[in-house]
Order: sequence, then C-alpha cells, then structure tokens
Amino acid sequence: MCKNCLPGKKCWAQERAKIYGIEEYGVISGEAAMMNEIYQRGPITCVIAVTDELYNNYTQGIFVDKTGRVAEDHDISVTGWG
Repeated sequence: MCKNCLPGKKCWAQERAKIYGIEEYGVISGEAAMMNEIYQRGPITCVIAVTDELYNNYTQGIFVDKTGRVAEDHDISVTGWG
C-alpha cells in the first residue's frame, strides 16, 4: 500500500496511487555515471541520509549537510541536473 506522511502527522493511504515497475536495476557511483544513466534511461533513485534540518526546514535549492550523518533512510528521485 502506498502511503504519504507529513511531519508531526500520521501517514495515510493514497487512494489512487500509480504503480510502476522496473525492468532492471543496478548500482552506479559518481556524478558522471549518474548523469549518463539519467541521459540514457531517465530518472534514477538514490538513497540519502535525512537530517532534522533537511526534514523540517528545507524549501528549495541545494542543501548542504554539515552534520556528517551517513545513516541512509530516504529514497529520492533524480530527474536531471544543471
């Protein structure tokens, strides 16, 4: 079941969630490899470590983490660059 959540609130099921599948997957590393994969096949998914500052206060632009946190706990879609 696909769910959505907001900080400080409970999660709820999405009534009309779109279901997608994949044909293949793998691991890539580095900016050039990520750009090539997006160019050749479209969006990629990355896992990141989300800090309280990012979770509670991010609104736009490039976020720079200064905590050094490495516990990966969120997936994000990368659709392009520049």
